[in-house]
Amino acid sequence: MRMLRLYTDTSTFGGRYDQEYAKESRWFFKVAAGGRFKLVVSKQVDDEIDPSPEAVKKHYALTLSSMEYLKDSPEIEKLADLYIARKVLTEKYRSDATHIAYATIHKCDGVISWNSTHMVKLGKIVRFNMVNAEYGYPQLFIASPREVKEHENGE
Repeated sequence: MRMLRLYTDTSTFGGRYDQEYAKESRWFFKVAAGGRFKLVVSKQVDDEIDPSPEAVKKHYALTLSSMEYLKDSPEIEKLADLYIARKVLTEKYRSDATHIAYATIHKCDGVISWNSTHMVKLGKIVRFNMVNAEYGYPQLFIASPREVKEHENGE
């Protein structure tokens, strides 16, 4: 079985230190460290981690060497622009559109996030993938660590 490349957004790192999300977030990072998934991040994650609490920054720094770091490209901003033009998200949430664009352009298998308002939401997932299909980009699954754990456990 091929190892999945999962773009991991900032909320997933922060989730390790949030009572509501800690259990599944810690499980997710443990399983990834065990070789089940290849975690993927970008400069967008770097930028968002910077103002985070010290514990989140420390965990990110310790994990960074084992993750794939995606390169910037003009195509990423163009795709984020398309998501906004197609009203998947508004300009106010450009950073979320940029996360999805990074994962799409770099052909990740999916995006992992706790952002249930702008990313891990069925209507948004469908609309991101409609734009991707229209412009010849691959489809993505977008899920929370909780959903990944349920899938892995056969629930």
